[in-house]
Amino acid sequence: MNFEDILSNLVDITGGAIVKKLNVDKVQLGNLTASIYNMIDILVCDSKGSPYPEAVQVLFKCLLPKLVSASTDSRNSNNVVRASYVTYSALLLSKFGKAALPGYIILLQHLCYTLDGLERAEVRTARMSLVLGLMSLLPKKSYKDFIKWILKLSTTSKVSHRQIAVEILSKLLNNDPEESVGNENLLENQSRSDADSGIQESSVLTTDLEEVSALSPNTVQNVTNGGIINEDLNSSEILSKLLNNDAEESVANENLLENQSRSDADSGIQESSVLTTDLEEVSALSPNTVQNVTNGGINNEDLNSSKQQEQDALLEEELSKVLQARSHTAPHAAIVRALYDRVHDVSSTVRMRALALLTDCVDSTHPPVQHAIKKLNGTSEVTRLAALAGRCVCDERAVVRRAAAALAHRLLAAAHTHTPNELAVLISLCRDASIIVRSTAITALGELVTQMPSDELLDAFLTGPMHQLSDPEAKVQDQVVTQIQQILFERMRAHSAIAKEDPLPWMFLAAIVRKNMRRHLQKACMLLHKASKCINNCLIEIIRSHLGNVSSSRDLQCLALLTSSARHLHCEQLDFLLQYFYKLEDDLQKPDIRIVAMTLEMLTLWSRWLSAEDREALRRHLLQKLAAASTAQDDGCRPDRVNLAAHLDPNNLEWASHLMKIGKYCFIYIFTQQ
Repeated sequence: MNFEDILSNLVDITGGAIVKKLNVDKVQLGNLTASIYNMIDILVCDSKGSPYPEAVQVLFKCLLPKLVSASTDSRNSNNVVRASYVTYSALLLSKFGKAALPGYIILLQHLCYTLDGLERAEVRTARMSLVLGLMSLLPKKSYKDFIKWILKLSTTSKVSHRQIAVEILSKLLNNDPEESVGNENLLENQSRSDADSGIQESSVLTTDLEEVSALSPNTVQNVTNGGIINEDLNSSEILSKLLNNDAEESVANENLLENQSRSDADSGIQESSVLTTDLEEVSALSPNTVQNVTNGGINNEDLNSSKQQEQDALLEEELSKVLQARSHTAPHAAIVRALYDRVHDVSSTVRMRALALLTDCVDSTHPPVQHAIKKLNGTSEVTRLAALAGRCVCDERAVVRRAAAALAHRLLAAAHTHTPNELAVLISLCRDASIIVRSTAITALGELVTQMPSDELLDAFLTGPMHQLSDPEAKVQDQVVTQIQQILFERMRAHSAIAKEDPLPWMFLAAIVRKNMRRHLQKACMLLHKASKCINNCLIEIIRSHLGNVSSSRDLQCLALLTSSARHLHCEQLDFLLQYFYKLEDDLQKPDIRIVAMTLEMLTLWSRWLSAEDREALRRHLLQKLAAASTAQDDGCRPDRVNLAAHLDPNNLEWASHLMKIGKYCFIYIFTQQ
């Protein structure tokens, strides 16, 4: 049995599965686990207690199959086992620190790269949560490097790898934004700017090397284009010894110049100038520091070593607090761009998921995500996401087209104005071959009309979803009817001069009248009458309160709704309708022909509920109108009047003689015109 097998067997006991397999008491298991942990610590450490990095990597390698198998099986018993291994991994990172970090990162990479069960959505979800939990323990620099590795993983050839990478990246969007360039990067940025601007001059303040080396406890600051190297040196001692050792100073100057020339030759610098200062210039410096100003820096090795020491100290400090809660940052722009690239993936599942995540990003209120989406869209008239949605609605897969419809919906909801080309995307999807795509497009247009009513959106709704009242699928018909109920019937209220009314129902009816779609509204009322109880006498009372009290356009809208739903209503009190009709007939200004025609149609439909006196009076009025009618006075409603007169008294054909007279007059009028 080799070293790896020994560690694997020891780790297997600490998982907790032995409790159910061998009925071991939990208290005894705790004591046994503590002993095993001590044994593992002895095995991976030397005699002084320092861990071997290679041994710690082997230990993490033993933990890998345990975590993979626990995340593959979603039973509750494995959740306890997985939690114990996760906790142990975190404790190893906290205890061994820098020695355990490489193995810990390799463990994370293998958890993402192992394909066992990743084709199943529930396994990907469990693996993603496992990786995210372990990632949160990484130090900041390692966390950033691992995100870069995930971004590369999202472009690999394996579909499962791209899927889990996309899922992990989607969860990282909730992180804080990356900080601006820190002090540790200031030196590199300034050196690049100096190189670009062609600065080739350097200056060296000569000092006695022997004196500097002898006075290391004090402070010397080497300022190199914004970077500062601190060493301990006492400025007063330098001044006194420089006064007493002029000869040694000259020797030191020669040595320093030789060292400088070597460093210039190594770095490719061909020009340098040495600034020698006298005692007065040295005395003008700060009493605590002596500054050595150079262009490229004269002590690059010391600079790199000090920076490495600072980074190591920072890393050790972070690893010592690995179990404490802290926030991490993420490159939101790079993540959003990676998701955008995955929309063109060869796998339809990845394309669909990427579109869904971009839709969530559009809806996000997280400022970094909003900034990343704005940066991705660019400044062109047609944004990248809008063009993307327009392309993806033609995808061969229905799930991708549905995700593209959802993205187009969210983009339209975020926009203040809508062009016909933008709305045409959702309108075309209302007639898609797939029922899930049609349902998504209908719901999207209905929500847009409800949230931001406008004539453009209402025209789009009537052009797209309204025609699907004749859809072969009953579910789609019910969905359209539900949208009409929410837009029209649930929002209608009786007219009041005080209360503010909802404009959406009347805008919808105005669009119905404008596009002459009363037949579609009649079918919607028929389906609503079967499915719900919103078509009732309360609707008559609401229309009655508006009819003749607001405007002629409102009257036209009320009559359009009333004629569409009249066949499903019972109204025995027609006084309000008769009064409105006689008012139209007595109006000196010629009313809208559509209002008169629909009023006559309503009286025809409800003529059976008229009393005998009202029927006779109305019939005499109609016959008088027909007798007095001529071609010059025809208002276009003569057929509707004849139809109403026939319904009022089917056995009396007196109206026929009036029609014959009218026909004779028409013939004479046409003959004389010729």
